[in-house]
Amino acid sequence: MSWLGWTLIAIISIVFYYFFSKKMFNDNDKIDPRFYGGMLQTMVGLIALVPALITGWHFEINGYTLAWLVVVAITYTIGPSLYYTGLKHTHLSVTTTLDATGAIYAMILGILLLGENFSIGKLVGVFMILVAVLIVAGKSTALNKLTK
Repeated sequence: MSWLGWTLIAIISIVFYYFFSKKMFNDNDKIDPRFYGGMLQTMVGLIALVPALITGWHFEINGYTLAWLVVVAITYTIGPSLYYTGLKHTHLSVTTTLDATGAIYAMILGILLLGENFSIGKLVGVFMILVAVLIVAGKSTALNKLTK
């Protein structure tokens, strides 16, 4: 499968992931965010593993890969657990703003640590993200003033 196919699968998965997560937490206050984060990441990992195995990827079992597997499993459980715990205690506009700026941080780390090229397209993307964040932040601030 090409990188474009994997990218489309990732985008569709992320959209459903965020929709499902927001819907779950808006409709049910009894969901434990730590359990939800761990189970969600486990399911996403298993769903991603199946196409990888079908397309010919193989998993080499040795001490190094098992150690990394444990580290990744722990961090992928702790990260979403903390995220969903915070999501229950913050406004959605704040969480969405922080999520949107994650792409900017990823781009900066890619340029600094991985040696990716800096381009005008990336600069335009950062500008568009920042404008969207300012619009969302401005609307929530204006809405808060209006309700007071």
